[in-house]
Amino acid sequence: LPVQLITRARSFESALAIAVAIACMNAPISSLLDSSTLCFLGPKSHEYGKIRLWGAIGWGLGSLVAGSLVEFFGTQSAFHLFGACMVVVSSIV
Repeated sequence: LPVQLITRARSFESALAIAVAIACMNAPISSLLDSSTLCFLGPKSHEYGKIRLWGAIGWGLGSLVAGSLVEFFGTQSAFHLFGACMVVVSSIV
């Protein structure tokens, strides 16, 4: 996973290349999730706002949990946590 490679970067240029690769892989995720949600809702697409609301609440709670884990385990764990979350998201999409 590129996110774990960034912890091994020895220069700014290599860290930048890894960060760009991560950004390119993450860019379409939000649009794909929105599109699949609308397809899933079908004729009930007017309820999309409710789905987004609960997504925002989940994001906020997830941020609190992730922040607590990083505080407990150290900043290095943030990269591993991010990688694990991306694997979960990619398996859902």
